[in-house]
Amino acid sequence: SPMAIDYFRQMGGDRVADPDRVLFAMDHYAPPSTAKTAAFHQEIRAFARRYGTRLREVGDGISFQILSEELAAPGDLVIGADSHTVTCGALNLFATGVGSSDLAAAMLSGQTWLRVPDSIKVVLRGPRPRGVKAKDIALTLVAELGPEGASYQALEFHGDALPALTLEDRLVISNLAVEMDAKASIFPMDDATREYLDSHPDRAISPVAAD
Repeated sequence: SPMAIDYFRQMGGDRVADPDRVLFAMDHYAPPSTAKTAAFHQEIRAFARRYGTRLREVGDGISFQILSEELAAPGDLVIGADSHTVTCGALNLFATGVGSSDLAAAMLSGQTWLRVPDSIKVVLRGPRPRGVKAKDIALTLVAELGPEGASYQALEFHGDALPALTLEDRLVISNLAVEMDAKASIFPMDDATREYLDSHPDRAISPVAAD
């Protein structure tokens, strides 16, 4: 975040395009272990106050966790400074990590530039064997595809095994997509998604599906 704020200033930023769509989360170096990192936190707090963005304090959670639990909705486009932002794709949306300068430009303009990635269709079939957890599924995919096997591609999940995966399972699998260098990791909208979102009726939902 401090680097993105620096770029924002270098770009002549004097306002954030849509403050309600920007979230700062104090999830790294928390609590701060040095005076330097404490100063970084103060810089983020000052920026959020000045421009009216959302801010979550130390101990409130990790950025992509907060987004998944409170803000993100099917059909959204989410970008974040953390590469594990891909986690949010479990909610049937496109989420990806970007660099600090891209983040600064998005705060300024409310827009970003992305090349539409190719897709890898991942089909999960059959009952899950006893003792097999979501992380086992994700690590098997990493072993299958390799650490760069999904480079700038989107993983799209399908198959009759999906109904048995809870939303929390899907968050784990999407989180590990970055270990395959995937640009995004997207699960379909289904009953598990709806059940998860039932407690958040205020979220605007625009489900997306593969053609």
